[in-house]
Amino acid sequence: MVSRRQLLQQLGALTVALPFANAFGSTNFSKGWFMPDEAAKHTRTWMVFGANRQIWGSRLLPAVQKDLANIALTIAKYEPVSMLVRQKDLPLAKSLMGDKVELVVGDMNDLWARDIAPTFVVDAKGQTAAVDFNFNGWGEKQAYKKDATVAAQIAKLAQVPVINTSLVMEGGCIEEDGIGTAIISESCTLNRNRNPGMSKAQFEDLLMPLLGLEKIIWLPGIKGRDITDGHTDFYARFTTPGNVVVSIDSDPDSYEYALTREHESILKNATDAWVARLMCSRLRRQTMYVKNTMTQTLRPVMSVFMSVMVR
Repeated sequence: MVSRRQLLQQLGALTVALPFANAFGSTNFSKGWFMPDEAAKHTRTWMVFGANRQIWGSRLLPAVQKDLANIALTIAKYEPVSMLVRQKDLPLAKSLMGDKVELVVGDMNDLWARDIAPTFVVDAKGQTAAVDFNFNGWGEKQAYKKDATVAAQIAKLAQVPVINTSLVMEGGCIEEDGIGTAIISESCTLNRNRNPGMSKAQFEDLLMPLLGLEKIIWLPGIKGRDITDGHTDFYARFTTPGNVVVSIDSDPDSYEYALTREHESILKNATDAWVARLMCSRLRRQTMYVKNTMTQTLRPVMSVFMSVMVR
């Protein structure tokens, strides 16, 4: 049987022999596409220079645009960065980033590439594809018709095929370790504003083959308190397979104070696809929020603006 360490070494360069197949027979992880760990080697980062005044307001907009540029320029020191930008915003983007970032004209409503860009997957031959999860504005809370086309725009620019699904979700809904285990919050996926009437088993049957998953660890999350309905990446992140950082709300008056401790308990008692107990580390936080000026909904300032393309 292939050891866990050997598997990680083989996956590190993404020249995969997929030892899950040898160890356990044919599995979701071994027989088709799978989603690598976000820390795995990849060819580039995709971003979206999509902030607009209607959503962010006149006061925040310039700072948000500069922040996007600073993030892109920092990443560009280490790997290529491609950024979708509206035609009208191209002069500003060029003034902020010059030729250090590849600027590609596209169309979008907002800037959250992690949620609106495709989820890149690979197979045993090293081929890449892009899963389009049908972004719908976090349950139609915000204008999204242009954002819903971003996954296809990026897939076309990356020259990879699109994998379609009936599932509606965002990149922030899922946290995975790259070798078969995912953490997902129910509040943002098993929600009638995304997948009405869908059971946990039905969701798993659709998602697991798409991303090469063998096990999903479910967190309850919380609906209706922020624009995302409690994205998984607010609550827990894999640092390496088997190791999870768990967000713990330090404010006793917060609606997430008890919830984050419930999540911690679930994860401490969970095992991954290898039937190994997860090691959990606490990350205490005091959540800050920004208000969406168009919808008057809140979004925790805890997310990222990027999507990576693996090779």
